[in-house]
Amino acid sequence: MNPFLAFIIIAVSVTFDILWFDSYGKRWGWIRKWSKLQIGLVFSGIAIMGVLTYLVLGLKYINF
Repeated sequence: MNPFLAFIIIAVSVTFDILWFDSYGKRWGWIRKWSKLQIGLVFSGIAIMGVLTYLVLGLKYINF
């Protein structure tokens, strides 16, 4: 699987979780008072860690 596709899947999953699945604010309610920069950094970090995990675990099977 393409690493860019993995990034897109992770980004879409996190976005859906925030905007649709977490309608009561129980998972992401702790960041409501943060600035947009801080929120962006958190989600960028989540996406980067997800892609790095994907790459490290699948490095043997990825054909560059």
